[in-house]
Amino acid sequence: MSSYAAFERADQRASLLQGVAIAAREASGALGGPDAQKIADGVMEAANLATAQGDAARTAYDRWRARMRPVGWALFAVAALACLLLGAFLSGPAAAWEFLGEIVFAVVALVGIGLAVQGKVLGAAIDTRNRVSLSKLQMLAWTVLAVGALTSLGGAWLHVKGVSAALDPPPASVVVAAVVVPATVAPAPSAPASNALAAPALTNSPAVPAPTNAMAAAPSNTGSPTNAIAGAAPVATATSTPASPDLIPAELLLAMGIAATSFVASPLLLSLKSGEEPTDQDKSDLAAARGTSLANLGKVDGRNDPAEASFADIFHGDEVGNATDVDLGKVQQIFITVLLLGLYGASIFKALDDAHGLIRNLPPMNRDFVELLAISHASYLGYKAAPKTATAPP
Repeated sequence: MSSYAAFERADQRASLLQGVAIAAREASGALGGPDAQKIADGVMEAANLATAQGDAARTAYDRWRARMRPVGWALFAVAALACLLLGAFLSGPAAAWEFLGEIVFAVVALVGIGLAVQGKVLGAAIDTRNRVSLSKLQMLAWTVLAVGALTSLGGAWLHVKGVSAALDPPPASVVVAAVVVPATVAPAPSAPASNALAAPALTNSPAVPAPTNAMAAAPSNTGSPTNAIAGAAPVATATSTPASPDLIPAELLLAMGIAATSFVASPLLLSLKSGEEPTDQDKSDLAAARGTSLANLGKVDGRNDPAEASFADIFHGDEVGNATDVDLGKVQQIFITVLLLGLYGASIFKALDDAHGLIRNLPPMNRDFVELLAISHASYLGYKAAPKTATAPP
């Protein structure tokens, strides 16, 4: 983006020189003399040269963005395909490292989108004000974690289905009992020794008692029915399998809902301040601090082009009055979000590593952490709603 910066510098220099040239011509007309006219012409020629340099830099920047568009989409396609194929090859014992790979490829896919759309690595997080938006960035971070976790879980399911079908729990309604019935059979009478080849004579031998099953439903010490079988020990019965936990923990869904709320509420709060005009002093101070022209919408700060967006925007205020100051509401939200993302990502990695990828659902998230995240986002939105720029007098 050095070409865009060169365009900005050349454009500012041209504007300054044009103003000087106009002033010199007015002075030469009032004072007369060829020397003043020559000075004015020289200054105007320098202004025209600066304008040409700025136009050339802008053209180079536009060409660079045009080249980045197909590169970005190709990067996105490759990364998205890698996310889908990674689970098929690295499931099982390497599932934990597959999860990290899914995170990396998801980030690369977002970088591709940013390059294709805005010509910036962080283009996916740039808002309509041409600034890197914290609410968009933290929403993308939770999305990346969820995509990596669910893709790894899908690969784990494929691995379980292929090599470990024995992990499937028995249906809760089926009770399995092993019944062993001893048979008591009287020995057959022996044939006479002298007539060994003759057919054995039929004798009135004692009848063979048929086994009987007395299914007594007497309650056991554990409260479950037992089967009392004549001549056999009591038979143990299988207990019902408890309901399996949710595929996606409710706390994770709640955390993503909190992030989505901030993503929607943040621009709404800023829109309430876009109709209020800041003071000239605040605007001049911001323009002098940046060295560029302003593109503010009322009290809400903005940039002229996505190329001016910076990662530092996530730490700075959103208004003209505090655009160069550190926003404490954003800082605390960044720390809390990074902490929770890191802890939950580590718990997913550990669950996959300990079970060698043979998991059926994502690990639960501590509800206290979700409450902490909710308090952090509430503080962030409350601080954003508070006015920080003086209103210009009517």
